[in-house]
Amino acid sequence: MALRPERMLRIRIISTLSNRDPVISLLHDANAVQVEQISGDIRESLGRQPQQDLQARTSEQLQRIKGIETALTPVEVSGAKFFPSTEETIREAEKIDIDKQVWALKNREQDLTADLKDIEVRESTISYIKGMDVDLGIFTTHRLKSYVIPSPEPGELSAEIKKSLPEASTILLSEGLLVTVRREHDSDLAKIASANGLTMRIIPDVQGSPVQYLEKLASVKNERMAELREVQAEIRELSGHYYSRIVQVREQLEIEQSKFEAAEKGGYTEQTFTLEGWIPESRVKSLQSALEKNTQGRVVISYPRFTEEPPTLLRNPRRIRFFEFFIRFYSLPQESEYDPTLIFAMVFPLFFGMMVGDIGYGIVILLGAILILMKLSGRAKRFPLPRKLSRFAVVILGRGPLKTLARALIPSAISAIVFGIIFNQFFGFKILPFTLFDVTSSLPTLLLLSGYIGLFMVTLGLAMGFTNEYLGGHRKRAFGKAGWILFIWGVAIAGLDLLHRTFGSTGSYEAIVVAMAGIGVIVATEGAMGAMELPSIISHVLSYTRIIGILLASVILAYVVDFIFLEYLHTFPMVIFAAIILVLGQIFNLSIAIFEPGIQGARLIYVEFFSKFYHGNGKPFRPFGRNRRYTIRQYDAEAVESAKQI
Repeated sequence: MALRPERMLRIRIISTLSNRDPVISLLHDANAVQVEQISGDIRESLGRQPQQDLQARTSEQLQRIKGIETALTPVEVSGAKFFPSTEETIREAEKIDIDKQVWALKNREQDLTADLKDIEVRESTISYIKGMDVDLGIFTTHRLKSYVIPSPEPGELSAEIKKSLPEASTILLSEGLLVTVRREHDSDLAKIASANGLTMRIIPDVQGSPVQYLEKLASVKNERMAELREVQAEIRELSGHYYSRIVQVREQLEIEQSKFEAAEKGGYTEQTFTLEGWIPESRVKSLQSALEKNTQGRVVISYPRFTEEPPTLLRNPRRIRFFEFFIRFYSLPQESEYDPTLIFAMVFPLFFGMMVGDIGYGIVILLGAILILMKLSGRAKRFPLPRKLSRFAVVILGRGPLKTLARALIPSAISAIVFGIIFNQFFGFKILPFTLFDVTSSLPTLLLLSGYIGLFMVTLGLAMGFTNEYLGGHRKRAFGKAGWILFIWGVAIAGLDLLHRTFGSTGSYEAIVVAMAGIGVIVATEGAMGAMELPSIISHVLSYTRIIGILLASVILAYVVDFIFLEYLHTFPMVIFAAIILVLGQIFNLSIAIFEPGIQGARLIYVEFFSKFYHGNGKPFRPFGRNRRYTIRQYDAEAVESAKQI
């Protein structure tokens, strides 16, 4: 397992101009090189490739095909298509000549949809007055306009309108108000409605009773819906014939366009072209072999010097890779730094489990995390949590981060169950015949243990910082980290002697000498500012005692809830009250057991541990290329041969 990101190399590829397209296509499908602008040492001696007609045609066809794709109804795409060249891709796109037909159908669909919405508004408006046996022609004339204004307080609204517009006519409806005004007062009525947060629905200028008009609207609505179904059926028929071809062409056109963009970063002479970029060291040999094979050996690969920081590519085992989310959330490490993902994956569940320390809470958290994963993956159709709550969580966090948090909670919950067995805690009750550690009676031992954990984590962070600085050539800063290790261990040993009342022994004097030596190294390497930070390093070690503090708070709260429950359980009339206290108290404690250990566990790692060695601000590695779904790689020999047979 690697504790450092993948080592990156700056690579320079030089080949003949005739091999430009094969090289760039291979780089795309290899998805291994982050293409960059040519570096300064040769940039001035190379020219730039002017935009080609082929590039403009590709962009034009891509926009056209994208438009058609959005207009059609998506269907399942089976299989993938091979496109041997940009020209062939453009020719295939030009064969899809259904633009006029598609847009005529889409425009008709939009018109029919707009008509149906207008009919629904009219139906809704007339439904307020459908009980009136009058001709609708009296409501809207060349001098008058009539509106239905839905309102929960139509009487108050009528009085307000009459006060501002005395000539207005109002009729109270069951759920609103019918208002008739002169056309010149139309804007005044709109201001009153807007001030009250109400909408005005105009009564159309038509003849006949409300019932007759509703029947006419229903007839027109049925005609429009039938026509809309026919239009949508024609669109689906077109999708069945063309959709698969369209998405295949669209994907290849997008790839071709990205190749042109990569080519623009290169440098050119009359006969050659040059590309540069970052590549993981482990991919160099395979890429070089593929380039030589597909250019008949007419390629030169070199490794130019560079001064900028390489991009970062983390390499962690698949089972813990999701913990990279928490590292990226803090800051991506630089290529020359340690990647703390593995340490985070081991330490965070341990801290979480120690702070929860309860079998019952651990089981509930474990089941909840599994259920969330099943829900997000579509395997749990029925979800016991309220739908609004689950939607709120997805909106706030997003599906990806929520899924990552749930996956991180699984090992953390298992850790909580293990520590719950050690502490013999089950929702605050003791259910096991043995107790390895009683939280309250073994509190001094547990606090001392948390101090040892803090000392180990701070020392580990400083040791990693020492290695980073030393290997990076910063010897002075490296020795500064060593000084901090000497100081903190000297203070720790002297403090332990003091706790055991042996202060003044030879060991304590030696510890003081070690601490003073550490201070000397710190001052020599970091100056007065380093000496001012001496108290903070002690506080960082002691900060880990919060692990036991949070555990103790959870245990005591559970004890209190259980005690109240058992006390009231002795009187039968109070059983229901006792049960309510138990359930609500445990839910409250459970919510604390989820959030507080998670926040504090991450904080102990981010602040007290990362600060000793971690600089961050790394740039993510973004290789040139994309995953293909509907097309076949162009310069994969097996794929090409297979495509020819098809």
